[in-house]
Amino acid sequence: MYYQLQEILKQEIDSGRWPPNSKLPSEHELSKQFGVSRVVVRHALDILKKDHQVVSVRGTGSFVAPPKVEREVGSLSRLLAHDPGATSSFLVIDHGLTTVEPVVEAKLGLPRLEKVHIVEWRWTLDGTPLCIGHSYFRLNTFPWFAETFEKDPPFEISGVRWPISLAPVEAAIEGTSTGPFSAGQLDIPLGAPLFLVSATETLVLGPGERLPFEFTRVGYRSDILAFKMAASPETSGSLAVTMSIQ
Repeated sequence: MYYQLQEILKQEIDSGRWPPNSKLPSEHELSKQFGVSRVVVRHALDILKKDHQVVSVRGTGSFVAPPKVEREVGSLSRLLAHDPGATSSFLVIDHGLTTVEPVVEAKLGLPRLEKVHIVEWRWTLDGTPLCIGHSYFRLNTFPWFAETFEKDPPFEISGVRWPISLAPVEAAIEGTSTGPFSAGQLDIPLGAPLFLVSATETLVLGPGERLPFEFTRVGYRSDILAFKMAASPETSGSLAVTMSIQ
């Protein structure tokens, strides 16, 4: 019964009956309205809380979660190319020079064993860590790249916006789970599910002039993130992907 009730409550929320940030009726009121026990109501609300559709405030009640924030799926450069806002920050966990496996070389169009700049990073929004990634950049792509990573890690970067133009991202999304390191960085349980996004970013240098310059693998928290896909107007038949943050 509580699964049925949470579906009904979810539909009511999605329909706008209870808008974001509004207070839900009390457990007693919901019990009377739907003709079920308060135990059933409590279990239904617990499911909605785990799905991040409802939040509880101790001593006040349950509220519809705030609206989700949409961001384009992609890489560190895509996040930094768009104004991240005052509450967005990036922790550079480590960075340096390395060689990469052939698949990454192919994505970036690099000669065999050519070194790239690797950056291990974590994105935090409103104090909540959302993802952890490894990005591989072509060397000497733009003059101010080095300025961003001139410090010894770890260090925070915030309020940085890279003035670059990016082509539509090439990305693949699959499921994975946290290991000990990523679980600690994201403050979630070991083995928690993640969305693993592999993406290749391409700079637009001018008319008809493009350069693949970053390949990244990013683990996004699947407990508070959702991905949406829609037909892209730029390329017939392609899909544009965004993620929603709860």
